[in-house]
Amino acid sequence: MHARRLMAVLAHPDDESLGVGGTLAKYASEGVQVFLLTATRGDGGRYRGLDSRDPRHPGPEALAKIREAELREAAARLGVREVSLLDYHDRQLAHANAEQAVGDIVGHLRRVRPDVVVTFGPEGAYGHPAMSA
Repeated sequence: MHARRLMAVLAHPDDESLGVGGTLAKYASEGVQVFLLTATRGDGGRYRGLDSRDPRHPGPEALAKIREAELREAAARLGVREVSLLDYHDRQLAHANAEQAVGDIVGHLRRVRPDVVVTFGPEGAYGHPAMSA
């Protein structure tokens, strides 16, 4: 029998912590292999409360690196075995080619072959719909 596997498919860095972190940590602590697939690197978000137009904001490229590092640290603390990113731009998911996005996700699902997939519905989780991300 293979080890049980769970995959979270989420839009942004921090969704793993704000949305399903307790679930990921619980199952990882029980020996389930936990995988995380995130669609964006969070390059379009705020930085320490600063809007992207603020001159103190580091800019999209630097912010993506910061958010990815935060994502990887959070995932490690939650017990996530592997983090994968799809490199879609934050705040542009609604404009992404849906067929391509589905194909990208399916490729990871086929590779990992999870027993359970955790994600958010189209309405999002905390007032942040996935398609307007």
